[in-house]
Amino acid sequence: MLTPRQLAVVRAALWYWRDEMCPHGEAAARPYLQPEFLPVPSDDEVRQRDERFAPAAVRYAICSPIGRDFFSVQLFGDLTTARRTLRGDRFLATVLLPPSRGT
Repeated sequence: MLTPRQLAVVRAALWYWRDEMCPHGEAAARPYLQPEFLPVPSDDEVRQRDERFAPAAVRYAICSPIGRDFFSVQLFGDLTTARRTLRGDRFLATVLLPPSRGT
């Protein structure tokens, strides 16, 4: 599960990549990407990934220990509320939804 802080770090890394790596191309990025992920992601691709992690699109669900089954279709908007519903061998999963239009 990713916490809100961990998601913030991922977004910061994406911003850094877009601002510092994209302008310099493949030569600058090669040490950081495995060969199968080349060519270097474009500015637009990085921007799209960042939008997937937008705070409005992050929800939490209750799942099985191995993360294959959800115990409910309910999605929680905040981590504190989701944690209060945990019982037994249930775990939290981070669910990324497409950002809603107009937010």
